[in-house]
Amino acid sequence: MQQDLKKSPCAKHFGNIANTIKKVGEAGFADLGNLTFTTAKNGSVTGEGALAGLGSTDSNVFSYRDNILLNSQVNWAVSLRHSGNLRRQSGAIRPCRCLAFRVNEPSMTPQQFMDLEILHEADHYNGYKNPDTLKEERALWKDCVK
Repeated sequence: MQQDLKKSPCAKHFGNIANTIKKVGEAGFADLGNLTFTTAKNGSVTGEGALAGLGSTDSNVFSYRDNILLNSQVNWAVSLRHSGNLRRQSGAIRPCRCLAFRVNEPSMTPQQFMDLEILHEADHYNGYKNPDTLKEERALWKDCVK
C-alpha cells in the first residue's frame, strides 16, 4: 500500500504523502462497537451513517496525533460475515460485500477491503476530499486499491 500511495493517481488524493504513509503505517485496532448497516433506496445493504463502525480517525487531544483505527470486532483476515445491526436489528452482516457494492464491484478480497478502509481513514486525516462521499470512495478504490 505504501508504494501505491507514492504513485499518481493515488497520491493526488492526499496532502503530504510522507505524513500519510506514516499514519497508514501506524494504523491500529480498537473496539469501535457493533457494525451498523441499513438498506439503501435501491435495496442494497450499506453503512448506516458515515462509517458503519468499520474504522475511525481518532483525534486524541492528549497525544496530539490522529490515529487510524480499525474496528477490532471485524475479522479483517476473512471479512465475510460479522454480527452487527441491520436496520437496528441484530443479525449477520457481510461488510466486504457491502463495500464492494458501494464501489460498483461484484466482490473484493479481504486485503482490498482492509486497504480501502485504511485509505478511507487516511483520506479523513490528510486528504483533499471527503471519503464519506460515494464519488471519493469510488475514486480511492479505482486509483489506489483496484
